[in-house]
Amino acid sequence: MRFVALGIITVCAVGCGSSTEQTVQFRMDVIAFEPDSGDVPLEGVEVCVRDTDNCEMSDAAGFVTLTLPANSEITLTVMKDGYTPTLSPQLTTTEDVDEVRTALIDDATSQALAVFLGTPYPIVDGAIAISALVEPLRQDDNGIAGIRYSTEGYDPYYLNESGFPTFDLDATTEPDGAGGFVELEPGVYEVAVGGEASNCEVASAWPGSSDDTIRVPAEAGFFTQAFIACDPVSAP
Repeated sequence: MRFVALGIITVCAVGCGSSTEQTVQFRMDVIAFEPDSGDVPLEGVEVCVRDTDNCEMSDAAGFVTLTLPANSEITLTVMKDGYTPTLSPQLTTTEDVDEVRTALIDDATSQALAVFLGTPYPIVDGAIAISALVEPLRQDDNGIAGIRYSTEGYDPYYLNESGFPTFDLDATTEPDGAGGFVELEPGVYEVAVGGEASNCEVASAWPGSSDDTIRVPAEAGFFTQAFIACDPVSAP
């Protein structure tokens, strides 16, 4: 298993720039999470580099473009009234990034999902969701089953085949390949990825300390969305 990013990565503090001050163009596609309704572009979403005034609003097609420092670990905030405040961890290289997708969840849906996990909503502490997907990431129902996420001190939840979160599963299921953690203290968490995962690459997260780990930020009041791209599991 491997977690790599294209290009030569210079790791720096969250939101910092590269030493050469090189920048890249980063375009995000923001949609509303509406099961069974297809992709619904979301206009008027504010996307910012965390703790800076580098912010832009999504247009009528849901697209927003930011200028970001190259070779950097970036935390983006993705926010709109009526939707759960979301963090999007990104790793830039020297190449422009086109059409990263982020789905915002409306407050009513988030509250219903929180009930399944017995956790408060609005979010008090941090919450993380990690999805393991087969390329291309933008296609539907491409999650990988049988993947396990773990981080010290917290029990993982997983989405079941109906898309509802539960602590009763021990690995991801299709079609989402998703799981995560709730009620996290603020910080950056190293998450081990095991089970059926193979040849995984960071898509929306930061590399961890070993080939089978990623790093993901958590912050009070925010829902962090992280993604990894992995090879499909071979049929037995």
